[in-house]
Amino acid sequence: AGIRRRVKEASGHEYYASLRTNAAIERAEVVIMIVDASQSLSEQDVRIINAIQEAGRALVIAFNKWDLVDDERRYYLEREIDRELVQVPWAPRVNIA
Repeated sequence: AGIRRRVKEASGHEYYASLRTNAAIERAEVVIMIVDASQSLSEQDVRIINAIQEAGRALVIAFNKWDLVDDERRYYLEREIDRELVQVPWAPRVNIA
């Protein structure tokens, strides 16, 4: 499940997507968060990861499309991840194609 905007600002399908995401986090023991490696981490990604942490769930962060990212982008993405996800250094990171 994914969310596009803050729940307060969401309407229609975005609102229900946010509800489904939060419900899925509450039901899960382990959450696998899939992030597009070809793009920067969004505020939405960070909010979802914070919600997972606040719910006390185990977290694995999977970076999708890793094979499409060049070496320079990988370097900057790793630095961005370290900076943006400082609150979850314990979460394993997995690179997937």
